[in-house]
Amino acid sequence: MTRVIHLPEELVELIYERITDDEPWRKPLEMLRTMLDASNLMICLAGKGARTRDALFAYGPKVDQAEVPGWEERIYRDIFPVNPPEGETVFFQWEKVLKKKEQIRYMQRYDSSWTITHCFESNAHGDGLLIGSRELEASTFNGDDAAILIAAGRHFKRALRLRREYLRLRIASDFQGEGLARMGIGAILVENSGKAVALNHTEEMLSRPDAGLAIRNERLLAKTESDDKRLQAAIRQVLSGKGDRMKARALTLSAPGTGRGMGLLIQGRPSVSLASGKPDTNVMVFVRDIQSAADVDLDLTRDLFGFTAAEARLAAGLARGHLLNELEAELGISHNTARAHLRSIFAKTDVSRQSQLVYLLANCVAPLGPG
Repeated sequence: MTRVIHLPEELVELIYERITDDEPWRKPLEMLRTMLDASNLMICLAGKGARTRDALFAYGPKVDQAEVPGWEERIYRDIFPVNPPEGETVFFQWEKVLKKKEQIRYMQRYDSSWTITHCFESNAHGDGLLIGSRELEASTFNGDDAAILIAAGRHFKRALRLRREYLRLRIASDFQGEGLARMGIGAILVENSGKAVALNHTEEMLSRPDAGLAIRNERLLAKTESDDKRLQAAIRQVLSGKGDRMKARALTLSAPGTGRGMGLLIQGRPSVSLASGKPDTNVMVFVRDIQSAADVDLDLTRDLFGFTAAEARLAAGLARGHLLNELEAELGISHNTARAHLRSIFAKTDVSRQSQLVYLLANCVAPLGPG
């Protein structure tokens, strides 16, 4: 019977410490490898289904990280000899399970001969395995080594569940932020403490010389004194509201050196404190960049409405607010050609006026494209 052991507290902390990183388990796997006296140690996350791809986090003196992507493509699927059920640990030697000499030499190149494999998870996502190897001249793995992997596997299973939830939220946030960005909308989170965090592409928007807004020392500030007084007063007013009284505020800030202002929507909502996790009120500040919002992806408009390339360019110019005669000069076409394109555009979009066309283009999916 495999004995129960307690892992060093430092190792347990390392397993959970960096689950949000791209390379979350280098330190704990290196520490675990040393405890096992293994030449290399890896976590294999083997997906189920033909289209899934395995993921490996492998470390050891001879592990070349540049080759790990190649291992992800072939090792577990093509030559890995065991597939233990969840909770089980198996021992084997590569020389006795591989039939091709070149495969044996390949594994020996990485000091992989005696091998221990523990399956710590098996579900709809796939199999999670801890795999350690030693060179041929070393001793075989034993029950004490299995006990170490079993204890570590319990923590890796929990850490992997937390990592999946984090990645799921990050993917959703990235998609949502990208959608706002393509509509020319920046978003800024302002905590009750006053700390401001720029979301999606807002930092790029605020870095422009004509932006009337900035984040300095983690505080959201308008660039002119009068605008900043109005902005801070609006944020305080929104934060002081409760329930139905938490009404949104809208402001237009002046843009230095231009006549075009920057529109802001300040909206409070019951949320949680990022510091304590307890109920709190935060503020979302939405910034609208009209110029970016008017950018329409030409290829998408052609897909949507069957425009020719010339019609798509003319329609995109109208969506940006240009007059027809301005676009004639910009595109180098005659007035008659422009009118002909416009008639064709009207027919294809089933509208009869330029204002209807501009409204249609602004509210279709084309602005969500790359631009």
